[in-house]
Amino acid sequence: MSKYIAFFREQVDFWQKLLLQADNILSTIVEVQRTWCHLESIFIASEDIRRNLPEDSARFDKIDEEFK
Repeated sequence: MSKYIAFFREQVDFWQKLLLQADNILSTIVEVQRTWCHLESIFIASEDIRRNLPEDSARFDKIDEEFK
């Protein structure tokens, strides 16, 4: 190993942890978006589901409005 590695080791470890955390957060956001798109297709596109699940549809509409 290089004799200069000790100088950079702390900074590299810091950035590795920070970037791993950012990657985990972005992966979670992508998964939430994917799930939300699926729910949108269920609750917005289907009148039958809205009619049969009025409370869930109302809750979805409220949350959807808050985040748009």
